[in-house]
Amino acid sequence: MGAVLQCVGLRGANMHSGKMQSKKEPEIVGRYELFDAIARGGMATIHLARLTGEEGFSRIVAAKRLHASLIEDGDFVQMFLDEAHIAARIHHPNVVSALDVVRSDRELILVQEYVRGVPLNTILAKLREHHAPMPLPILLAIAGGTLAGLHGAHETRDETGRPLQVVHRDVSPQNVMVDADGTPKLLDFGIAKAATSAHVTREGLFKGKVSYMPPEQLRGEVATRQSDLYAMGIVLWEMAAGRRMFQGTAEAQLFGLVLKGELPNLVETLASANWQGSAADLDAVADGLAKVVRRATALKAEERFESALQMQDALYALGRPALPQDVAQWLVDVAGTYLEQQDQVVASQDFATTSSWRRRPPESNASGVMARSGPAPTRSAAPPVVAGDPSGYEALDAPPKERSNRALLLVLGLLGALLLLSGAIIAVMWSRSTATVASAPAVAPPSASSPSSVRAPEVALASSAAALPSALANDGAPMPSGHTAALGRAAPLPPRPGGRFVPPTAPAPRPAASVAPAATASNCDPPYYFEGTKKIFKPGCL
Repeated sequence: MGAVLQCVGLRGANMHSGKMQSKKEPEIVGRYELFDAIARGGMATIHLARLTGEEGFSRIVAAKRLHASLIEDGDFVQMFLDEAHIAARIHHPNVVSALDVVRSDRELILVQEYVRGVPLNTILAKLREHHAPMPLPILLAIAGGTLAGLHGAHETRDETGRPLQVVHRDVSPQNVMVDADGTPKLLDFGIAKAATSAHVTREGLFKGKVSYMPPEQLRGEVATRQSDLYAMGIVLWEMAAGRRMFQGTAEAQLFGLVLKGELPNLVETLASANWQGSAADLDAVADGLAKVVRRATALKAEERFESALQMQDALYALGRPALPQDVAQWLVDVAGTYLEQQDQVVASQDFATTSSWRRRPPESNASGVMARSGPAPTRSAAPPVVAGDPSGYEALDAPPKERSNRALLLVLGLLGALLLLSGAIIAVMWSRSTATVASAPAVAPPSASSPSSVRAPEVALASSAAALPSALANDGAPMPSGHTAALGRAAPLPPRPGGRFVPPTAPAPRPAASVAPAATASNCDPPYYFEGTKKIFKPGCL
């Protein structure tokens, strides 16, 4: 459960012990649901909390809540706000993020990222229990990532690009969290100092952990980024040695050792502790880590590394750091039980069932398809949801299939209009040609001496060919019986209003078999002739 404490940076707090407290409804503070306190310190209380939003949005966070007894103390309130302002401006994957500040007459809460992981001091304690050293690639990955976050804090600028000159002033194993995904994160900027800090430390007082303070900070001088690098050198020494540097040392004696620069030698410490690692790792510590530690913890600040990035480069020159996934697997092997306990603390808060905002389940229609709540859509038929689409939302624009159908209907409509227009034009032309044929004189039967006479079958063939387009535009009307033309083609039908056609009212032309002899002035006596027993009058003699 200490991981929850460390992820929000509460220094010196102790977790509640004993049986799990009974569950109760969370306390609502603004957009946050605050659950039972899981850690308590001299300045603030830590709560697991949940940020709630619209449409069921929620996120687990850590809420650092200033004690009600300190809400009227201007110094504590200003320190609290300085921490929030500094942390909010640092954006780095190796630094725990500050998300929000909630303030009222009776409340002051700093909302921070919740980290599921193990603090570095707990990892070192687990290694001591098993008398196991930290593998060099794991050490390089954790220390290098922490230095990357520290460099990001040192280089933080405000919105105008002005350097904020952030100094953490409390770098220690307690303030380094190793995320369960293998990412180390620096946290707790509670006593950090920046150019914009409003709180001023009283003269003669210093803040931080004495075991990790550089000489200048013990003397009450202004801390710089080299002060943070000194503390990081102590952390690196303890990661390699597997124990505290000043373990069992009285505070007065500790002051004297730090001010004189008399720090324990790393190689001698490892040799006297019966090093359990490989000879190669021991050589790497002797030849590399010890040199990095000595430079980082130099008595004079100007003799130390110029930046955390330069110190990281010196570490990475010793070997290749482990990948995050390798660190994550190693963390499970070393502190898997710790992670399980942390998960139990989160699960005990019953986040899944106590939300003040609950998503209303969709209603089910008779067909078993989940129906949307609210008014029906204005479209006559909504497009189906594509299989595999996680959103399930209807597209704002028409889907491609619907657009293609509309285009096809438009093309078909245009073609239909063109066909109707063509049919009307052909019908008018046919009507005019029919009127011309009807007004022409009847054709007399040809005679043997008349070479210019026209035969009836040729006239029928020509009229049938001219009428063929109109027959194609008959709009499906049934053909009247008894009205056929030559070559077996349907005879044209006269138009009627509206573009449709009706059977003709005039009689059909005479069959080709009834061919009368041509009429002349000399053969009208008699004005008739016989076909068999049938008497037929000659055309033109009547």
